[in-house]
Amino acid sequence: MDGSFLYTPTDKQAEALCHIGLLPGVPPPDGIPSNELLYSGEAGGGKSVLVRMGQTIIAQRWPGSKVAVLRRTTADLDKTQFEPFIADVAGRDLGVPHWNSHEFRWNN
Repeated sequence: MDGSFLYTPTDKQAEALCHIGLLPGVPPPDGIPSNELLYSGEAGGGKSVLVRMGQTIIAQRWPGSKVAVLRRTTADLDKTQFEPFIADVAGRDLGVPHWNSHEFRWNN
């Protein structure tokens, strides 16, 4: 699985994923993925969802990989990433959330 089963990127998100080599089936421009990505926008513009897409694709493409998602506070992490991600994967038997350590351990 490549993460596309869980999220459908907007055009802007797809372009960002392409630049870092994570858009399934599409090579990055010039064939070389970028090492960095600057992605900005207004509130509700899909930045947090892009992070969840990326971590999902990475976890499925490279089993055993680890992805860190950082926020200023634990409350921000829970509100913008962890809780929405757990809701996204609910009922899909993809892994186990560990609430105390803010981890999601994929089944793969």
